[in-house]
Amino acid sequence: MPELPGNPPQVTRAAKGSIIDVVEPQIRELLEQRPQMPATDFAERIGWDRGLTMLKERVRELRPAYRPADPASRTV
Repeated sequence: MPELPGNPPQVTRAAKGSIIDVVEPQIRELLEQRPQMPATDFAERIGWDRGLTMLKERVRELRPAYRPADPASRTV
């Protein structure tokens, strides 16, 4: 878009990542070890000192990939 005289220049910045992105590798490592561990335990183990909602949402999002297959399930 061309700049018009008298208007400030347009600045485009890259989107910032979420603070939870920084600790996601630690969350994934813990999920590999204990996929049923509650999110509050994740918070304690990784030193999470922010709100739990964001952490719980990310754990909820990632956990299904780390759960073992249900042996009683007939859909394989």
